[in-house]
Amino acid sequence: MASWMVKELLERGYTVHAGVRDANDASKTRHLQELIRDNHQEEDHKNGEETRQLKLFSTGELGTDPLAFDAAMQGGVEAVFHVSIAMDRSNPEHGMFRATLLGTRHLLQAMDRHSVSTLILTSSTAAVPVTSGVLAEESNWLDLQEAKSQGNWYGATKMTQEQMVMKWASDLQHQQQQHQSTSIASKKSVHVVSMCPTRVLGPPISTSVPISGWMSFLQKQLREGIEVPNDTIEFVHAQDVARLHIAALEKVLQLSDSSSSTSERYLCADESWHWKDFTQRLQELHPGMPVVQPYSGQDKLVAPKQYSTEKRKTLGVEFRSMDQILQESVEYLQSQGYI
Repeated sequence: MASWMVKELLERGYTVHAGVRDANDASKTRHLQELIRDNHQEEDHKNGEETRQLKLFSTGELGTDPLAFDAAMQGGVEAVFHVSIAMDRSNPEHGMFRATLLGTRHLLQAMDRHSVSTLILTSSTAAVPVTSGVLAEESNWLDLQEAKSQGNWYGATKMTQEQMVMKWASDLQHQQQQHQSTSIASKKSVHVVSMCPTRVLGPPISTSVPISGWMSFLQKQLREGIEVPNDTIEFVHAQDVARLHIAALEKVLQLSDSSSSTSERYLCADESWHWKDFTQRLQELHPGMPVVQPYSGQDKLVAPKQYSTEKRKTLGVEFRSMDQILQESVEYLQSQGYI
């Protein structure tokens, strides 16, 4: 999804400072360099100056270097997209929860040092309790202690990260208000937007990018099949979520009152299918998929989840249907020889 965000930002004429683990590792950054070529950055000039720019910065593993983000903050940065999370599942409390929160703190401290006060955070619906038959809304929050006790470190990480950045914004705004000698003109508004997507699926921006995440999950299902659980599954398209992040940023940038600070949260989810419907559609799209064992329990089928979409739709970004997402993803896997 982060690569889709870079692509969409470049196409809109933004200058992008992208943090990657190692900017000198061509095998990991080739797809980003391709974006420069594909958008004709070298030839796209206006009044003798480049209008699209992409600069890569080595930031290492999240949470390892307190100064990791300072170089990328230089050069008049207006806003930050924070998409990453530490994903060491072998020791999730330390390798995911603590590492992510420490890395996020490093980022916020760098923003303070460089007077950047707009942050768009990628969270997750994992930070939102979703109960069958009950409409999930932006005001719903996961119970942290319950999540930890159940081993849901991903949800605990995302929710705590959200609350950390919201507290940062509140504290920063309070500090500005306390400095009575600071002129209104010199005060910067503080904006935090938290985006909560469900499972993100869809082809990568380049064939040079190995599939990972939910695309790898889909490949596994198509190759091996699966015993269908009595549960639901949801996907959103990576490009749609990227566009939604940018729409949220542009809404913030349009605010004309410099003294007005905001804190927003958006659910980025739409359709929900039962696994039996999901599996049936995969079999239709890829007839070579092994025959799976259908749900054979006696319990009533779990009802699809319901997500509030009212607030998300105010940003004006249309979401692809689940069927469209699955079609695009399966066709990509077929065309590239993954299945």
